[in-house]
Amino acid sequence: MTQAEKSDLKNTIKDSLKNLQIELEELEKRLIPIKKDCSLDHAAYQTLLQEQAVFFNRYQELQERFERLSSVMVRIDNTEYGICQECEEEIAVERLKLVPESIYCVKCLNRF
Repeated sequence: MTQAEKSDLKNTIKDSLKNLQIELEELEKRLIPIKKDCSLDHAAYQTLLQEQAVFFNRYQELQERFERLSSVMVRIDNTEYGICQECEEEIAVERLKLVPESIYCVKCLNRF
């Protein structure tokens, strides 16, 4: 990977982290515990609980991705970044642009 590609990748990751942070903050607002309100019937209350469960699952997924991308920002200048952990070949830059936290090349990933 060239320095220019690495620099572009860093910028892409920074943008992704910023967007993830914004989305996480928006989801946090929706995760306030729902209290049973006299104006809600049982079905409406259950619907709200299900929606909140979806928001919570999405929040967890985004938080995990945020942590993985943050970890990449720490490791990106390491010589091992971008090297497949299975075959030790270089991971395609196009793959890293799509999934910067990739630790396997496409060939090895398809074997799993």
